[in-house]
Amino acid sequence: LKAPPKNETAQIQNCPPSQCCADDDNNIDASCWICLDEGLDELGKPLVRDCSCRGESGFAHLACIITYAQQKSRCVAASANGEMSDFIEPWRTCPSCKQLYVNEVGIDLATALVTFSESNYNPENNGFHLEALSRKLDALAWSDQTEDMEETKKIANKILSMVQQFKMRNYSPLDGVLQIEAQAHGQLGSVHLKEETKQIAKAAMKHFERGRDISKAIGITQDIATAEANLAMAKLTWMGGSNDERGETCQEAYNQSLGQDYEESPITIQLGMNAAHVLYQAHHVIEAERLFSKIATVSNRVHGP
Repeated sequence: LKAPPKNETAQIQNCPPSQCCADDDNNIDASCWICLDEGLDELGKPLVRDCSCRGESGFAHLACIITYAQQKSRCVAASANGEMSDFIEPWRTCPSCKQLYVNEVGIDLATALVTFSESNYNPENNGFHLEALSRKLDALAWSDQTEDMEETKKIANKILSMVQQFKMRNYSPLDGVLQIEAQAHGQLGSVHLKEETKQIAKAAMKHFERGRDISKAIGITQDIATAEANLAMAKLTWMGGSNDERGETCQEAYNQSLGQDYEESPITIQLGMNAAHVLYQAHHVIEAERLFSKIATVSNRVHGP
């Protein structure tokens, strides 16, 4: 099991773009890039697009994307040299713009991936299923809906249970498995932190600390930085820190990410949005608006308006 790139979506509250359907713009004469048909599919579902494609490109029926992804994943699974990242790739990334599927499209495809892996491969002792659950966590990170946060808890706890079973069988997990374990702790911490109570913040701190320690053990620098930023926020919530203190912590995390990564990184964008949001809550309106404008410009350059 080889580790694919993780944390395409930062494990913090974020502000994703909205889903786009072909019907949303009467000037777009779109067709499905897979079946080439226009309009609704056989089930009456419209063309969708939630990546970074522009104009008429990137639209497809969700069912067509699922069929396409299943065929690609089966080829990878049947290959002796197939890598896990290739198994997941058609479910997570648009082949045209090479950007992540997000929002409802991302969640729907991740849900279909989990179902596909459960139906075709041993779900209790299989890297395919573990990676599918990891992708579902990434997709859910875009959502603040209550039902999605509950689903996040369920999936993260299942991942931790599977990793524990690997360890109990005297199986030494590869770095890719440990990275998913760290991701699960991070997502659990993020969900707890959104409840913004001292008692829950303490539980969030434990998850962030565990995720950070795992990331340190396998040397994933960006994951360590994200865990440290979230841990600092959880400590402030637990100690009753002011909005000014929270704003300083978020700004520091954003600046650190700029130094370690680049401004167009999804993690850096999310950390910047989080910092601007907290600055606004602390009544630093002008500073918040400037940062929002900067992040929006970068985000539009990457993902489109």
